Amino acid sequence: IFTPTIGLQTMCNIDMIHINGIFVSKYNIKILIVSDESYTYNNNTFIYKDTIYSKNDQINVELTNIRFEKNIYTCIGKLV
Repeated sequence: IFTPTIGLQTMCNIDMIHINGIFVSKYNIKILIVSDESYTYNNNTFIYKDTIYSKNDQINVELTNIRFEKNIYTCIGKLV
């Protein structure tokens, strides 16, 4: 069983890329990476540390906030 904890770094699947953020998941737990200056959005892809990422790619994420509501975890994270 995967239990998210603040500070955990894990590889996640990119589900959706939006100008306002990136949606990723790990074991059906949804994680939002809020848009910031660490990456550049470009037409449904984004560039982070000189690498272009798109939907269904894997990327390393650090969890910064966790909520458990209605028996479901949802998280906020940042790229690492």
